Amino acid sequence: MKELYFLKRKRSLKLIKALYYETPELPGKIARKALIRSWNELPNQFLTANTLEREEEIFLGKKLREIKIPALIVSGKEDSITNVAMTKKLHSYLKKSTLVLLPEAKHAIHMEKPEELSLEINRYLN
Repeated sequence: MKELYFLKRKRSLKLIKALYYETPELPGKIARKALIRSWNELPNQFLTANTLEREEEIFLGKKLREIKIPALIVSGKEDSITNVAMTKKLHSYLKKSTLVLLPEAKHAIHMEKPEELSLEINRYLN
C-alpha cells in the first residue's frame, strides 16, 4: 500500500478501492484531481514521510505501552491501508483498549459504516 502514499493520477482509483469496501460511484476527472491534490498536500507528505521512515517509533513505540487509560480502536476488517495485523498489534500495546473490527468495511469506516461506528462508540461509552 506504500504506493498510495505519494499518489499519482493513475493510482487515484486504487486509493478509492483501498478506502471503500463497496466501491462508490467513481468521481469524475475533476474530483479525482482534487482527491490527489488533497492527498499530496504538504502536511500529508510530512506525515507520510515520517510514517515510512519511523513507523515503529510513531505507531508501535514504547510510548504506547505507557498509556493507561481505556481506548476504543475501531477498524474495517477489510482495510488494506491499516490492516488487521497492524490494528491487532496496536491493540496489544494499549493494554486497556477494546478492539472492534467492522465487517465489510475498509479504511473509510466513518463514511461506509457511520451507523455501525456510532453504535460501537456509544456501546463503548455506556
